[in-house]
This record gives sequence, C-alpha cells and structure tokens, in this order.
Amino acid sequence: SGRASRLLLGVALGVNEAVAVARSALDFVKRGHDALQAEIMLNMTTEEAVRTIRESRLVSPALLQVAQTALAQGGEHRHRHKRRVRGGHGAAHRAHLQEGSGVENFDQALKEINSHLEKAMENSDIECIRCKGVEEALLVELDAVKRDVFFFSERATEARAQILRSQQQEYMLTAKLPNLQEGRLEHKERCHDYSHDHSHEVEAAKGDVESISKVFQETTCGTLFSALAVRSHNGTVSVPHGSGPALLRGHIAMRRRKRRRAIALASVRSETTRRQLADLIRQLDGGRVAREPKKQEEPQQQQEGALAMRRSRAPNQVQSTGGHFRLRAEPDCNQVRDQMLRLRAEAQQKLDGMDPDYAEEQHGCDEEAEEYDHEIEGIVHQAGIESTELAEATAEEIDRHSMWQQRSAELQTLQKEYNQEVKTCNSNIASLQSEICALRKIRGEFSKQEGGKDYFQDCQVSAWAEGVCSVPCGGGGRRELTRTVISPPVRGAGCPPLKLMQNCGAEKCPVDCRVGVWSGWSECSALCGGGIKERMRKVLQKAEHGGQPCGSVTDAQECNAQACNQDCKLSKWTEWSACSATCGSGTQQRTRKVRELAVGTGSCPGPHSHDRANFRMCQLPACERPKNQRISKCKSKVDVALLVDGSSAISAADWNLMRRAASMVVEALIGDGSNADGPRVALQVFGGKLSAKCAQGGAGEVIDLKDCGITWLSHIRDKTEGDLAKKIGDLQFPAGSALTHTALSGVEMELHYGRMDAPSVVVVLTAGEPMDMHLTGEVSMDLQEFGSRVMWVPILRRGLQASHWAPLQEMKHWVSLPLQENLVVVEGFKTLATPVAVSRLVDEICAAHGR
Repeated sequence: SGRASRLLLGVALGVNEAVAVARSALDFVKRGHDALQAEIMLNMTTEEAVRTIRESRLVSPALLQVAQTALAQGGEHRHRHKRRVRGGHGAAHRAHLQEGSGVENFDQALKEINSHLEKAMENSDIECIRCKGVEEALLVELDAVKRDVFFFSERATEARAQILRSQQQEYMLTAKLPNLQEGRLEHKERCHDYSHDHSHEVEAAKGDVESISKVFQETTCGTLFSALAVRSHNGTVSVPHGSGPALLRGHIAMRRRKRRRAIALASVRSETTRRQLADLIRQLDGGRVAREPKKQEEPQQQQEGALAMRRSRAPNQVQSTGGHFRLRAEPDCNQVRDQMLRLRAEAQQKLDGMDPDYAEEQHGCDEEAEEYDHEIEGIVHQAGIESTELAEATAEEIDRHSMWQQRSAELQTLQKEYNQEVKTCNSNIASLQSEICALRKIRGEFSKQEGGKDYFQDCQVSAWAEGVCSVPCGGGGRRELTRTVISPPVRGAGCPPLKLMQNCGAEKCPVDCRVGVWSGWSECSALCGGGIKERMRKVLQKAEHGGQPCGSVTDAQECNAQACNQDCKLSKWTEWSACSATCGSGTQQRTRKVRELAVGTGSCPGPHSHDRANFRMCQLPACERPKNQRISKCKSKVDVALLVDGSSAISAADWNLMRRAASMVVEALIGDGSNADGPRVALQVFGGKLSAKCAQGGAGEVIDLKDCGITWLSHIRDKTEGDLAKKIGDLQFPAGSALTHTALSGVEMELHYGRMDAPSVVVVLTAGEPMDMHLTGEVSMDLQEFGSRVMWVPILRRGLQASHWAPLQEMKHWVSLPLQENLVVVEGFKTLATPVAVSRLVDEICAAHGR
C-alpha cells in the first residue's frame, strides 16, 4: 500500500509536470505571434535569414534567388556605403539588382516574399490550432487515466483495509467459537444430568406414593380378637371357649400383613416420610390387652386357651395369663390412617410438582441451548460472511492493483507521448515563426536597398474565437474558429483564413453510478439487548469521468432493542365497578390487564395482586330487616353450592353444631322453597372414606363421589325443596378424611346445570386442613375461572394440633376478591350456629346480587 502510494505520487507529479509544459505551450499561443517574432527578429541576421529560407519546407528557386541576392547586395552595400552618391545611386542600385537577381523588378521580388510569407503564416496558424487540439485531447486522456490511477489505488487500499478487517474479525470469531461450543456441550451435559436425576427422583417419588399406599392398605382398624371378645359390664372381655383356631388364623393373617407393611415401609425412600409412617404404625401397635384373674379352669382347657392366645396376639397387645382380659385405650385408628393419607397426599403433591418444575427447568435448558445455538449459528454465519468478504476483498485487491499497474504504465506512456508532442509542436511553431521572421528580414533588406522609404504592413487579425462544440463529450465533435481583421495589409502579406473547423469533444462522457435494489435485512445480531441488522446492494456500474457517485451501498439498523429480561407491561386501570352490595356496605373494584407478557426472567404480578386489582369500600343505605326476623333472608336469584365439612378433624359435638348452622343457612336462603326465582342450593357433605383412590381424586380426574363418602343432598338443576333443612338434621357424622379437593372437583359439573341468568356462589364450611392443599387451591382457582364466586368459611378452634387447623393463609389465595367479602372467619362452632353469624354469611352470599 505504501509502495503504491509512492508510485501514485510520482505519477501524479509527472502528470502535473506534463500539464505545466502544456500550459507553457498554451501560453505561447495566447501571447501571439508578435512577441515571439519580435524576439526572433531582434537577434536574426541576414545570413541567418537566408539560411532559414534555404532550410525551409516552403523554399522555391525564385525565393532562394531573392534571398541570396539580398544577402549579396547587403554585403556590397556595407563595403561601399561611403562612396555612394545620393543623387543617382538608387537608380544604379535598382538596375544592378534587377540585373543580378533574375527578377524583372523589385515589385516582383516583393510579391514572391509576401506570397511565401502568407503561406508561412497560414502554416503557423494551422500548426498552432493542431497543437492546441492535440494538447487538449492528450490532457483529457491524461486526466482520465490519472483519475483511474487514483481510483484503482483507492480501491486497492480499501480492499487491503477490508482484508485486514475481515482477517481480524474471522480470527476473533474463530477464537470465540470453540469456547461457545464447549459451553454448549457442558450445558447439554448439565441438562442431561438434570433430566437423568429428575427421572430418578420421579421414580423415587412414584415409589414412595405406591409404598405409602401399600402401608395404608395393610393397616386396618380393629382385630380379630376384638371381634371375638365379649365385653362384660365391668369392662373386662373374654374369649369364648373354642375360638383358638380362629384366633390363630387371624394372628397368621395379621403377621403376614405386618410383614408386607414392613416391606412397603422399608421401600419408602424419603427418610422423613418413612420415620413419620413408622411413628404412626407404632401408635397403632402400642395398644395392650390386660388379663383379669378368673376361676381355675380344667387343665386341658387352660392349655388350649393359653396356646391360642400366644399365637393370636399381636406384639404388645395381648397378654395370655388367663381367660379374662381388659382392653387398654388405643389411639383413634381412623385418625392414624387419615394421617397416612395425608402423607400420601404430600408425596403425591411432591410428585405432581416435579413435572412443572422439570418443565420449567427444561424450558430454561431449551432456551439456553437455543441461545447457544443461535450465537454459534450467528458466529458461523458471520465467519462465513467474513470469509467470503475476505476472498472478495483479496480478489478485488489483486484485480485493482493489477489495473492500477496497468493504468500507471499507460499514464507514463501517455505522459511521454504528451511531452514528445509538446516538444514537436514547439519545434514546428518555432521553425514556422523563424521562416516568417526570415522572410520579413529579407523583405527589410530589400527595403533598405530602396533607401528605407517603402512601408510594409502585413495583415493583422484577432485571436481565434471558439464556437460551441457539436457534441459535449465522447469525441467526433466539430466547432468553428473565427477571427476578424484588425489591420489590412499594406504592401505586406495578405490576411490568413478567418474561419477554420476544429475537432472537439474528445473527453469521455460522465457515467453515473448505477446500483441494484436493496437486499433483504439480515438476521439481527442479537436476540435481545440491542443488535444490528444489515442490508446491501450491488454496484452495477461504477461512476466514471466525473459521473454521479454511487452513495452508500450498505445500510444498518438497530434491532431487538428490548431488554433480555423484562417485566410484563400492564394496561391502564379500568373504571371503578359498581358497588358489590345493593344496600349497606360493599366494595368497588378496578383492575388492570397484561398488555405485554414478561420476557426472559422478567416477572408479572398475579391477577389478584395489588398491582392489578384494587378495592375500596362503598356505603349504601342500610339494609332493612323486619323486627320479628332474627336471621337475614335472601330473595336474590343466585345458585349456591354449599359444601359442609364432615371429616374426622371435628368432633361429634362439633358436627351437631355444623349441621345446625348449615340448616339455618339453607332455611335463610330458600325458606319454604316457594320462591321459584329465589336462591337454589346444591348441598354437599364431604368426609371421605379412607382410601387411596379417593385421596388422589379431583383436579380433573373423574371418580364416583359416592365411593368416597361425598354426598349430594340437593342439586342446582332441581328446585330446592323446603325440607332440605330437615334432611341436614338427619345426617350421620361421616368422620372421614378431609377430601376437600375431591369434593370441590364435583362442584363445577353441578354448576353446569345451573340457571343461565343466575350467578353462582360456592361456599365451603370447614374446620380442618384439606388432605391436599395444592389440589384444593387448584380446584378453587378453576371454579373462579369457570365464573363462580368462591367463599371459604373457616371455623377456628384453639389448642388443636396443626393438622386440625384451618389454613387461613392458604385460603386467602383460594377465595375470590375482595378478601373481606369472601373469607368469612368464624370463632368456634358455637359462634357459627348463632343467628348473627348465619345472617352475616347470608348477607355476604346475597349482597352482590341484591337481597
């Protein structure tokens, strides 16, 4: 590149030198003939004039004789000028000239000189015009070649710069690629390991669920001894004689169940769950049967009874020291089995949660892998582009450098040609001007012979005026040159031609650049965080000879400027809704929707969060109630699904209060059932059977609710009869598990049969913790998405173990909004079965729909 620049500088200096020489030739033309002729005439002698005439291309015998005569006469005149006599000397001299020259007279000699003078002046004009035309043509060609030299040098320099850039980019990309590929491989291995570990964890969790189910199945309440024993009035029990074989068979079956249970327990992989199950089993196996003394039996009978008792008793349960026994108090077997089902529900919940966690992790793996692949693909693609650009730039540099060398050589050749042409023109013009001066010198010598009295005036003309060229460029043009007579001739040379035609327009015409259409935009260089996309267009015709330049052939634009991790964007707040109550106090609501989803690890508030749902109190005139009416009545057209908890989490006494409260609520809603457009009630009691099948139901699984101890006393599709409250009072205490999620799963199908113009409300009366809180929450949200209002009525009881508490924190996420209208907390069962609490509940159920 440096060598090219030095060569280019030398060529440029050569061109400038040639131009300077050309300008000097032009200066000669502009100065005119007079100045040059005056300079030549000042130093020219007669001898030089004769020698010039003799060497001239225009010489003729007559002209040569005249010149020689002038030279001879001039020498004789100088030797004899002192002896000349002014009186007759001129005539004698003229006679001598006429005699010696071979010319008839002086006028004939003058005519011969002026004729050759006119021819010399004409030739001088023609040569000057020719030289000027050649000069202009060569200067145009020199200028064009010079521009080409600069152009190819510039393009070669740009190509070299592009080669360096492409080499650097290709090096950087190829250096970065192995790290990315290694990172991609490590990421793939991590994801594979996670998937492998997840599969093992899923298998382990499934095994724990199955093992807990087997432990539950092999744990039964009651024993064969309890079934055969006869209880007396004083609390002792006795086994009838002859029951030994039955006890033995029962004992063997019990031992087998315990062995299967022990195997299932050992297969539980979760140490915490296995320890909790073991504690529950020890609670069941910890009951004892104490013997009471009795009368002496016959030896044979005593021996058989003792043998039967030893074989039939469970460890730490029966002590065979006689025929009468006392049963110690045992833990509630159903509650223990309920705890086993809760452990199974927790294991199932853990198993169910693995899939979403795995899906989320797998999605993250896929996204990261996609980012790796996209980046690798982008680098490979970009490296390919750089490689292509490198090859193209290398080829262009070679081509442009070759063209630069070729045109530089042409420039030097053309410069030599130009210099030679200028030299030839200067020589020709100087020779012609010398001829003109020589002729005038000889004519002056003849004038001196005449005594210097003759006056000679050659024709004087103006400088040439150039007309307009017939073509602006491309060659083949012609233009007219004109000039005028300034002074007519007086016994001198006549006027030269006043019009001439000259070639013109030799310079090449400008060629504007032509480009193709823009290509499509390339892919963005980044998925997020800001990238660049590019497009290009090809040069179909480069600009030449001063044509319009191409302009930009590449275009870039920013893209994917959004943040890689961006929170969602919410809409504006809606207007405040109407008051939720038609009388008394209520609430108003306004919400915001998600306008743009979150991107990457960005977050988005939930639909019930404060950022998306706001509530405020509204107050209307107080609701009026007849003075003789203790409990609020509801006349609204509303479909109510009332779920009553009958699980073992509550006692028999609490169950009686629960039934009474439910009867009061139903009576307040439907009265005698005569209002066809009033409320309809679908009432369900849940206290499920202790079975694994029922415990895993709900959340979309279709099961027979009757098999799980879940009973519908009335349905929405039927008009609610007035005797529903009496049916509730006749209900037996189910005392089963709190299969709340299973109970809720049947509500949506029940509400499908509701009235199209009646809103639906789901009310859950409960006092304990659901068997599966995760599924319970899911079904509650499903009901809200179905369009139902979900209300929870937890009855609080103090001093109980944690599994019997109502989970208030979780219920806050299960109820509809606003929270204060749909989470109705009651302090104890006695409070629940009061007119005040029932009225409050009925008011909340019917407040939003008019009373």
